Amino acid sequence: MYNGPHYSLRRQRGTALAIGLILLLVITLLSMAGMRSTVIQERIASNLRDRSLAFQSADSALRAAEQAIAAGVPGAVAVAAPGDKEYWEECWTGDETGCPPATIHSIDLAAWGIAAAPEYRLEQLHAGNYGSLASDQALSSPPLYRITVRAVGGTADSVVLLQATYRLY
Repeated sequence: MYNGPHYSLRRQRGTALAIGLILLLVITLLSMAGMRSTVIQERIASNLRDRSLAFQSADSALRAAEQAIAAGVPGAVAVAAPGDKEYWEECWTGDETGCPPATIHSIDLAAWGIAAAPEYRLEQLHAGNYGSLASDQALSSPPLYRITVRAVGGTADSVVLLQATYRLY
């Protein structure tokens, strides 16, 4: 006795549903993993943009400090060792006393897309002789300055602390 296609369709309905649900679950898990990866990549790109903005505004303030030195703005006498990160961080937060005065580099915050204007501090380093043209003639060195800049990017979490030495010729 032949039952025909009706018998085989009835046996496969439950199996097709289970396989369909399993495939749907696998596709959902793959989609969620792709979304998670996209969100992480977006955060990375945003953080890199903020850091780049902070570095660019710090570089702008560094150039402004160099122009101020060339225009004759005096710097404070050197008070800290270069690269003393803790000292400079405490200067910017106000926890350290005796820091060189800060100068705000005024720029258009909206145009730059940054959270705050960068600031710089000038120090005049101790004068010294850096060589001679002849053995009996010492060269006097021109003034040497240390410039320390603090800048933030699009958010206050992205901070760049930049330090450079500038010699006035």
